[in-house]
Amino acid sequence: LSSLLASTLMGGSGDDYARAITVRSNGEVVIGGSSTSTDYPISENAIYKTNKGSEDGIISFLSSDLSARYFSSFIGGADIDAVQHVLFSGDNLYFAGNTTSTDFPTTSGAYDVTSNGLYDVFLSCISFSSTLSAPELVAPNNGIRGANKDQTFEWNAVTGASGYRLQIATDSNFLQL
Repeated sequence: LSSLLASTLMGGSGDDYARAITVRSNGEVVIGGSSTSTDYPISENAIYKTNKGSEDGIISFLSSDLSARYFSSFIGGADIDAVQHVLFSGDNLYFAGNTTSTDFPTTSGAYDVTSNGLYDVFLSCISFSSTLSAPELVAPNNGIRGANKDQTFEWNAVTGASGYRLQIATDSNFLQL
């Protein structure tokens, strides 16, 4: 080990715990865990945007260099919930954990929708199959040459995007970034 390649902090004002991690083939990272924070960093596209109990499960999806958060959500009911395992299969993210919440969210047609004891196991799935379109450059004109160094870029907003990455190249094949 010669150097730390990437490192970041993620959390709110309460107690936040990472309990599981998985890495996709492209290097993107998903962590699962739990949080007592009401201000844990949740994304706009979150399934559940508020902590409903004393401790809710969390799922956070980050870029391979840990510099961008693509998705982050609470999961849980009115009591204690914790994500313990995460796994990607294709575009689906499966996560499992434990809950004491009698109102843990389930879907229609689920194997079991009732709480059976003090702690129950839960298994959930989120699909990340929808592909966002690329934003279109509005200004300056695409392919502009000799532009001012203090150029302002404008592009149309893409619904569902939580951030953008801008690459500027000196050649049309983007080999000289």
